[in-house]
Amino acid sequence: MKWLVFKKAIKKAWIWTKTHWYLPILLLSFIVALLVWAIARNGALMATLFEAWESSRTSYDEQLAVLETAHTEEVEKRDRIIKEYNENMKEIEEAYALHGKSLAGEKEKELDILVKEGYGDPEALAKKIAELYGLENG
Repeated sequence: MKWLVFKKAIKKAWIWTKTHWYLPILLLSFIVALLVWAIARNGALMATLFEAWESSRTSYDEQLAVLETAHTEEVEKRDRIIKEYNENMKEIEEAYALHGKSLAGEKEKELDILVKEGYGDPEALAKKIAELYGLENG
């Protein structure tokens, strides 16, 4: 029985709201205006809000700077590794040229695969390259 009474009251409220739609909007507008006035009247509250906003913005700027620094370091590290790779390839080719040999296309492909797989572990990469080319002091 209570459910039917509740349902009837909700339907009546909905019909009243559809008929007098401007009154709830005016009431909500008045409440919002009252809140804005109360906040604007109290300067300390506004100052606190602006301080929170400023600290949030400062934190964002700091996090962005850290991200930019980390990205720059990562790019420099990658460039340094690529440069070392090219220098090592040149040295290997020169060493083989001294012995009258040149790197075969298959060995170059294997070397490229080894370098890509051993990107994070230089010692293991050096050992694999030494094994691939039969170098004694790998």
